Amino acid sequence: MQFRLISLNNILSKSIQDIFPQANDKKIVIIKDIQQLPEIWGDEERLIQVITNLLINAIKFTGRNGKITVRATEDKENVRISITDTGIGIPADRLKIIFDKFYQVDGSSSRKYGGVGIGLSVCKSIINKHYGSIWAESDGLGSTFHISIPKLKLNTGDKNV
Repeated sequence: MQFRLISLNNILSKSIQDIFPQANDKKIVIIKDIQQLPEIWGDEERLIQVITNLLINAIKFTGRNGKITVRATEDKENVRISITDTGIGIPADRLKIIFDKFYQVDGSSSRKYGGVGIGLSVCKSIINKHYGSIWAESDGLGSTFHISIPKLKLNTGDKNV
């Protein structure tokens, strides 16, 4: 990991630009609701890997003419990114284990979607190394993946701001 001061806005823009051709092939609309975020201390290439992986999964599991929404906000202590799709969703009983290495919701030999089941595990590892968290929600009508990463705390004398 190569940590330095980085722009999450640049990471989001690059990741969306990189996957746009795949989304366009399936006529998937990408909606961006992205605030101007503060810079954070992080590994730019690894965070691009995380966002790109989540976007590729959203495209993979969303049908033609679907929609993916990328949101980015900040609160007092964290920056928050969410990627929501209108895809097939994830069963509620699987939401906690989808980040396990080699886990796939459909692990059958005749499954429709490819992959080896390590992408989300790698994403979780990278986010953990940024002292953040990643989790998923699904209502059966799509999924939302959330990322929360701490903002920089500037030391101004005897208190953090």
